[in-house]
Amino acid sequence: MYYYCSICDFAIDLICVKKEVKKEIGDSKIHEHLLSLVPEMVSFTCHLCQVLDDRFPFVCNLCDLSFHQYCAESISEINYSCHPQHPLKRYTRVPSRTCGKCCLCGNKLHNVFYHCSVCNFSVDINCVKNPPPFSLLHPKAHEHPIILMPQRSFLCNACGMDDDPNPYVCPQCNFMIHRNCVDKPQVIKISHHDHRIYYNHYLDSDDWECGVCQKEMKWTCGAYSCLKCQDFAVHLRCATKFGIWDGIELEGISETNIELKSYEVVEEGLIKHSGHQNHVLKLKEESDGDDEGIVCEACVYPVFCGPFYSCTGCDNYILHQKCAHLPKKKIDSFYKMEITLFPCDKMETILGLCEVCQHFFQGFRYTTKDDITLDMRCGSISEPFFHESHPHHPLYIDFTGNKTCKACGDEATFILSCQECGYFLDIKCPFLPNKVKHKYDKNHFLFLCYGKDTSDQYLCEICEEELNSEKWFYRCDECCITFHIKCTLGDLISLKQMVDAEPIKLEVIRNIHMTRDKNKTVSIDMVLEDAIEIKKEIGDSKIHEHPLSLVPEMVSFTCHLCQVLDDRFPFVCNLCDLSFHQDCAESISEINYSCHPQHPLKRFTRVPNRTGENCCLCSNKLHNVFYHCSVCNFSVDINCVKNPPPFSLLQPKAHEHPIILMPQRSFVCNACGMDDDPNPYVCPQCNFMIHRNCVDKPQVIKINHHDHRIYYNHYLDSDDWECGVCQKEIKWTCGAYSCPKCQDFAVHLRCATKFGIWDGIELEGISETIIELKSYEVVEEGLIKHSSHQNHVLKLNEESDADVEGIVCEACVYPVFCGPFYSCTECDNYILHQKCAHLPKKKIDSFYKMDITLFPCDKMETILGLCEVCQHFFQGFRYITKDDITLDMRCGSISEPFFHESHPHHPLYIDFTGNKTCKGCGDEATFILSCQECGYFLDIKCPFLPNKVKHKYDKNHFLFLCYGKNPSDQYLCEICEEELNSEKWFYRCDECCITFHIKCTLGDLISLKQIVDAEPIKLEVIRNIHMTSSSNKP
Repeated sequence: MYYYCSICDFAIDLICVKKEVKKEIGDSKIHEHLLSLVPEMVSFTCHLCQVLDDRFPFVCNLCDLSFHQYCAESISEINYSCHPQHPLKRYTRVPSRTCGKCCLCGNKLHNVFYHCSVCNFSVDINCVKNPPPFSLLHPKAHEHPIILMPQRSFLCNACGMDDDPNPYVCPQCNFMIHRNCVDKPQVIKISHHDHRIYYNHYLDSDDWECGVCQKEMKWTCGAYSCLKCQDFAVHLRCATKFGIWDGIELEGISETNIELKSYEVVEEGLIKHSGHQNHVLKLKEESDGDDEGIVCEACVYPVFCGPFYSCTGCDNYILHQKCAHLPKKKIDSFYKMEITLFPCDKMETILGLCEVCQHFFQGFRYTTKDDITLDMRCGSISEPFFHESHPHHPLYIDFTGNKTCKACGDEATFILSCQECGYFLDIKCPFLPNKVKHKYDKNHFLFLCYGKDTSDQYLCEICEEELNSEKWFYRCDECCITFHIKCTLGDLISLKQMVDAEPIKLEVIRNIHMTRDKNKTVSIDMVLEDAIEIKKEIGDSKIHEHPLSLVPEMVSFTCHLCQVLDDRFPFVCNLCDLSFHQDCAESISEINYSCHPQHPLKRFTRVPNRTGENCCLCSNKLHNVFYHCSVCNFSVDINCVKNPPPFSLLQPKAHEHPIILMPQRSFVCNACGMDDDPNPYVCPQCNFMIHRNCVDKPQVIKINHHDHRIYYNHYLDSDDWECGVCQKEIKWTCGAYSCPKCQDFAVHLRCATKFGIWDGIELEGISETIIELKSYEVVEEGLIKHSSHQNHVLKLNEESDADVEGIVCEACVYPVFCGPFYSCTECDNYILHQKCAHLPKKKIDSFYKMDITLFPCDKMETILGLCEVCQHFFQGFRYITKDDITLDMRCGSISEPFFHESHPHHPLYIDFTGNKTCKGCGDEATFILSCQECGYFLDIKCPFLPNKVKHKYDKNHFLFLCYGKNPSDQYLCEICEEELNSEKWFYRCDECCITFHIKCTLGDLISLKQIVDAEPIKLEVIRNIHMTSSSNKP
């Protein structure tokens, strides 16, 4: 209801009519002058939120500025009761990475709202002005106070649904509930059941199906059930749905049994009926079906088979047993009103019109106090309604209308529908007799057929027209003939005789021939030789009255308690000749468990139906003996009983308040952002949830995927973050590690602390020593002094004479024929690539995680080294540990992440698993560089292959390293003239279009440069010096 002005086209609802209209705002925090209401709908742009509107603005007449009322009354920052962790700031635009809806009511954010950028929490103006209570005490919902925890996915203990992510929580009871479920009614009456139903916090552990929607019910959650019908239960949401419940709470209202019997039992087989009070009616089983005119006084259908009642004093008063047992008073299923059964003794010639099915009828009728009349069929309908044409699901009254009846094909107002599969019946069709006789086939019964799914063609025997076999029809099985229902029964099957009553007069000629339907040994010392203490006797067992002694051998036995056959060390009673597992012998029948204080746990030796096979805390499979709460479907194994996790924790580095365990709750961890382990520790007042393993997370660590220390943060800046290890998205509202030196580097908690990524050392409180030292000093621009050649200055050059033989880098022993490179200003033959000159003097190596020091080759020119990583002989610079582990300068310079132009989209990381095939050379290697995204692998030596070389087979051109080609093309090596695998790396001359194997081009000893004369070997290396390295790593 609302008020409307047709002149101004202005409408206002009742709520706004009752509100006091504010005409001035004198204390606005966004403008220094008085703001006045313009009492007209005018177009304006709000000065604060910049939104164009046509409502009633508040204006400053001095400044000529307009504002919405809520914009004018807003302040820049508020402390909000439902988000006490951080203040909320005023926003007029929805920030990116925000859903655009209020986190409490779910409405779209408009104009002005408040937002916490740390938690990504937003509320609209309505929720700011009218916040939901932060805590509630509602004894009917829960015995303890419950606290709001917004934006948490959960399963409601009251209704079993998981839709609204704003639960009220009691952590000590592991209880979570929707705000709407807190005020649920306790006792109600619904249209789908004849009796009152009562709310229960849980059901018996069984397979339950909702009496309204027919879907499975979670028996550990709340539901409504009927005290009289033990197998009837309904979802809370289904029971309180509009059209199912009348909205009346019946708790405290005494239940009056409206349904009254319409008969009294005189003795077995004899009754007195309210419709025929002068005589006694006798129960019979058979009738002479050939007698014309024998019809039931209630339904006016013929009676030719039992059971039925007949009057002992009259010859013509007969009632079907079902009709005789109709209640005298009841609540009808359509108008929800009290109806009373009236017989037809004094109304034999009165024609009735049923308000539901709109059919004329005679016989018994139900009537309300307001004279609404229903025939006895429509009046007798109760929900759920069952019919043999649709045996798998019940039917319910559907008031929507315009549905096509499966039986007759008509559209009807009142229908019975199946909520599972869209099966519809007009309200009159379920009461069609399923067995009739007709003059066209006097000797046989015709049976009602509920349609056939067939391509066969049927004709009606009476009208000789085609019959729709998908609809209902009558059929004689003896003669194999079919009939339309209307042709068989006519239009007025509920009338029985001459009707002479205003305003109509008619004579009914009835078809009265129809009826209603309806063994090894091992010493324990061998197995447990390292055990500290072995219990050898149990004298206080709760499951057996005698002492039990350990058998110190592995023998086959069957435990007397759990009946499991085993071959471990049993405890036996020598008096009774019984054997037990130690866990079984020490168990008791019932325990109070710290992690489940709501109910005691009982001992089980078999996993019950509808229960998971794993422990709810550690997820290990349940064995032999465990403890279980059948109310909450909560199970724990013996290990968790003996060593329970703490029910509450106080760990200031994880959270400032105590946190409480809430088992079996799906959640997103505030610390790591994952939702895998459903056993959070919770602080409801801060809306904080964390995994047990995340509580003790390290604060400062060093990982192999980054050069600097990384520090744990409870949240990141609101931005698009990508993990530096797995390259997947990071939830910035959850915890992560970040680098204070590299502003764009962050890592998931789980990724950072993974084995092989982190060395397991917590660095908090340990001063950071910069290990990496430069190996050179800058003299001036373009001039340096290098630690390997300290006597002279090195000069930076951009070009080299590539045709000069023997010009090689002293560090990597690769040729130098293009810049940039350093050359000695006084020596002709001392040259270093710029990248090689810039190698650090000291660093942490990426393989052994040890300090390594760079040594030049001045005094080791003829010494041949063997790299511990790539297992290749080399000369030139080397890195050496304190334990004399040697790495060539290439392997020693590797840092993670490692980038290579052959795989530009993702970084590579050291993989110690081995047995992977290298994409470059096709060999299997121990140390490899792998891509965690797409399974790209490189042997540790291949990334340093020079990508530009010269060879005597093509002296005039450079050969370029090619990172594989289309495998359908065929290539031959110009040197060995054998086929070349084009999917692997090879060298190619783009000028001559010829290709070379890498090994044929470079040989085996590309890291050696001269004669080697050192024990135990002597060899001379004849080098191909026409090559250069241009890998991204020296």
